[in-house]
Amino acid sequence: MRTMIMGVVTVGIVIAGCGESDSDDTSAPNSEVSTPAADDDAGVAGEEEGAGVDPEDPSVVSSIEVPPIPETGEGSCSVTVSGDKQAEWTGGGTLGDAGISYWYGDAERELIGDGFSILLNCQGDGDSLSFVSGSAADETTVPMAPGSYSLTSAGAQSGVDPIGVLVVLADSATNWRVTDPGGTLTITRFDDAGIAGTFEFPMEDSLAEMSGDPSEGTIVVSGEFDFVNPNA
Repeated sequence: MRTMIMGVVTVGIVIAGCGESDSDDTSAPNSEVSTPAADDDAGVAGEEEGAGVDPEDPSVVSSIEVPPIPETGEGSCSVTVSGDKQAEWTGGGTLGDAGISYWYGDAERELIGDGFSILLNCQGDGDSLSFVSGSAADETTVPMAPGSYSLTSAGAQSGVDPIGVLVVLADSATNWRVTDPGGTLTITRFDDAGIAGTFEFPMEDSLAEMSGDPSEGTIVVSGEFDFVNPNA
């Protein structure tokens, strides 16, 4: 069985179940319980909001509603996926586009800490791309300036690449990993006002070999972004 790893945001769904309450009532199970008569306008006697709901019905789910990320109206991104999977999406214009420690004020540093971090997000309708700084990223390896960064199969978690990438496709049930010879994230502008760049890299189904399921194949991911500093 495949398990798809979702990056960026995890939403908790709370399902409330109702169990039988303890009771000292020893009356027979079929004994009648009298209920007050209802007015004509009130409908059937004893009918209340939620009455008759079958807890076994899978369509009945209690959940919390997650508010949307606040919009800024500035910034944009676009992603194109070609190969064995096809997808295109655009995003940007929200406070969730870029989280960069260079730009943090006192409030962010108090909440997040003083560590170095870069997170760039391009969210679509079920599709997403995120660039995330790894253990090798710091002000020396990722300065606030234009630059080019390799995206390889080693990834950012290994400490080889300062920046890694996570791609989630709505029309997919697997995880995707960068394949060699890899690709490139090119930052064309990076200053106190914002960050912009382009990217292109190949990926493959990373779960097929261990799961025994047929592979979803290979893809090439490309696109661009131009995000603003929300604190500027």
